[in-house]
Amino acid sequence: MMDLLEQALGALQAAFESRRLYTPQSPVAAQRARDALASLTTLGSAHPGTTAVLLPDRIVVGEEPLHNGGRMMQGGLQRLRDRGIAAIRINAAPTDADLAAILACMESDQNPVPRLSSIGLHGAGEAGVGVSGATPGRGFVPASMVARLQGVLDPLGTRAELETNHLASLTSELAALSVTRGDALIPLSELRTHDEYTYVHTINVAMLSGALAQAMGLSPDKVHDITCAAMLHDVGKVRTPSEILNKKQDFTKEDVAIMRRHPEDGARLLIAAGVKLDVAIAVAYEHHMHRGGGGYPNPPARWKMHVASQIVQVADVFDALRTNRPYREALSLEKARETMEREAGNIFDPALLQIFFAHVAARTRHAA
Repeated sequence: MMDLLEQALGALQAAFESRRLYTPQSPVAAQRARDALASLTTLGSAHPGTTAVLLPDRIVVGEEPLHNGGRMMQGGLQRLRDRGIAAIRINAAPTDADLAAILACMESDQNPVPRLSSIGLHGAGEAGVGVSGATPGRGFVPASMVARLQGVLDPLGTRAELETNHLASLTSELAALSVTRGDALIPLSELRTHDEYTYVHTINVAMLSGALAQAMGLSPDKVHDITCAAMLHDVGKVRTPSEILNKKQDFTKEDVAIMRRHPEDGARLLIAAGVKLDVAIAVAYEHHMHRGGGGYPNPPARWKMHVASQIVQVADVFDALRTNRPYREALSLEKARETMEREAGNIFDPALLQIFFAHVAARTRHAA
């Protein structure tokens, strides 16, 4: 697959460069475009759904870097990255219109939003291009992401070690899934088993947090950091007994006390692992505090929560309300909004809630 991907991206770059050297109507440019379409078609037929994540210095598929990805992150692909495009996904056999649209994205400075049926461009920042061809009920978070996140979080709990490369790759892919342009859906996953709760919920919260940060107009770097911090916000729960996480009966006082330790446990785990991202430590510690005072851990007077913690808190509560839990059914979107808006100014920043429900929540859809 990697060879086919390298050929396809190389052909796409060549098509872009030929249009710059000659004209889009020239025979050379036309031939390069045909070559690119043929390579993309071959890749899409053999490996539909292939997603190439565009990082500043490399291209990654899953956790594997493309051999010549560093060299290829120049020209048209670099222009996509500079404009906030985080990934290119090939779902099926692309069309001439798809190829023309992606080349137009490389060439234009006007941030066009192409309607692509077979190629998806995923935004990681302010200039994200919407995922096209989105079919309701399809295209949700791959189950493999749950296992990969578990591979990041579990070593933190057992050995105080953080798999930074895996975390960076997963962060970029989640940022690619949470676009904020057009009518693109934010594809949240449902639980298959209660034991998955921490990991599936965390993936959903990371995508919602990234989408909210984008909707606020934050820079791509800050969106990336907040998405990363959101993936680590509940890391302290690796030290919470599963029988408490999955308990169907009412919590005892002892259960509540154990559950409420996870923010402090999470911050300590991240510090012990040598995490350099201060915002991640802040989010792990603060995401259950209340903006108006209270919550847990109980903050000192005049404590001011980090804005990233407030973003993740909104996403965290929303996904919890919208998810079936052992002790209650999921709330409807309207009921979740009513519940959260009653706490505007107390738990949540009213302005954040307004942005979230106007630009993020309405575009969420859980997998059936």
